Amino acid sequence: MASSREERGPEANSTSESPGTPGTLGTPGSNESDVPEEFLAFRDLICPELFRENVPRNTSILQGAEWIAEIMTTSHQGHFFDNIHMTKLCFYDLVDALTSRGLLPHGQTSRVSSIEEVALFMQTVGMHKRQRDNMERFQHSLQTINRRFHRVLSALCAMAPELITRLSFMETHARITNNPDFYSFFKDCIGAMDGTLVPAWVPLVDQNRYRSRKGSLAQNVPTICDFDMNFTYVYARWEGSVADARVLDHAVSHDNTFPFPPIGKYYLVDAGFTNYQYFLGPYRGTRYHPPKWRGQGRPYGTPQDMFNHAHSRLQNVIE
Repeated sequence: MASSREERGPEANSTSESPGTPGTLGTPGSNESDVPEEFLAFRDLICPELFRENVPRNTSILQGAEWIAEIMTTSHQGHFFDNIHMTKLCFYDLVDALTSRGLLPHGQTSRVSSIEEVALFMQTVGMHKRQRDNMERFQHSLQTINRRFHRVLSALCAMAPELITRLSFMETHARITNNPDFYSFFKDCIGAMDGTLVPAWVPLVDQNRYRSRKGSLAQNVPTICDFDMNFTYVYARWEGSVADARVLDHAVSHDNTFPFPPIGKYYLVDAGFTNYQYFLGPYRGTRYHPPKWRGQGRPYGTPQDMFNHAHSRLQNVIE
């Protein structure tokens, strides 16, 4: 009997393998020729993730850092702008401004440089690339692309107080004082205001509210700038379907940071806004936009024509 058990011992061991050994059914190390077809069909249909091999995704030879170096060293002036939507000098200045202020800190083991971070950010906001497009372009995971994008966004928001400056309410700009056509009408004007449609990605349930008059999904963002083209105010929170006048009314009544000018000073606005204190619009029912004044043989028919022409030329700084 003892010898019988000894003879059966190896056979018993071979048939009592634990579930984690290479011979387990359905595992990558098993012999699938011995596995029932019903089990293979169930595995592939119900739970393929449990048995899928770990195959690398980002295997391109041209990594993100190499691609940036390539377009930076090209001799064609437009190649860099066509990919980043910014000139090389402006791009270098932006990277230097963020890094010199410590807004984009990097450790010694960081795999993504500041230049690559800013480049993928500009690909998203300047070239309207999706983050999955940048994942393929820069050969990083989607999580890395998302995290680096928000790092640059936070850095730019931290630098916003330096970029968005306050107006000088007491001085008349030289563009007005040096031009008799402007000074006679707008000697107390301190800036121009207009709304701009910024493209937006929103859930399907909210798309009707964000669809603008041009048919695109956008936010209606009113902005103010001085006559040096420096932005002094930005109010971003309204849907693209909302009229300019309503957005302005909400800004002046709810935003404590709105830069109200002193009594007697005002901003230039177009016909889409309400014409009241602090905001001076054109005459309605009279030609206004600059293309209507181009060409010869179009003299001023009324004083309102003269005013609207000067108004459109000066307010056009915000367009």
